[in-house]
Amino acid sequence: MATNSFSYNSANLRDFHGLRDYAAIWDGIIKDNADWVELVTWNDCAEDSNLVSASFGDGEGHPLMARVNHDESYLDLTAYYSAWFKSGRQPALTQEKLCYVYRERSKHLTAAFNDKTQSWTQIPDQIHDDVEDNIYVSAFLKEPAELSIKSGDARRASI
Repeated sequence: MATNSFSYNSANLRDFHGLRDYAAIWDGIIKDNADWVELVTWNDCAEDSNLVSASFGDGEGHPLMARVNHDESYLDLTAYYSAWFKSGRQPALTQEKLCYVYRERSKHLTAAFNDKTQSWTQIPDQIHDDVEDNIYVSAFLKEPAELSIKSGDARRASI
């Protein structure tokens, strides 16, 4: 059995470069003809990652959902690759999609606001120093396209 874990937001994780490395693991699983795939949906290293639909809730009255990012990028990618895995054929793109992921905390963050105490609390250093403060974009496209991202004074374009 092969395994894959979508883990991106946690401060104590290596940088998976957005969806790129998650997709690369799926590619390996498919090429290796694994009999089974286990999707790891929770572990101590990935407490901030999630594989949940926005329709799961709006955060009202549920402490976990108050912090969940509902962009559903991992759901879309998981649906695409699991269909490929189960059928043995790469699915046709029926809808073009643009997905983006980013770390919720800067790699330079040294304190976090504690809602319970209403104060700033020092947090330990990052466990890994290979993380980056980037916006990672992945696209499911039928034709090549150009994308430009601007954040502050920084601008990046890719094709």
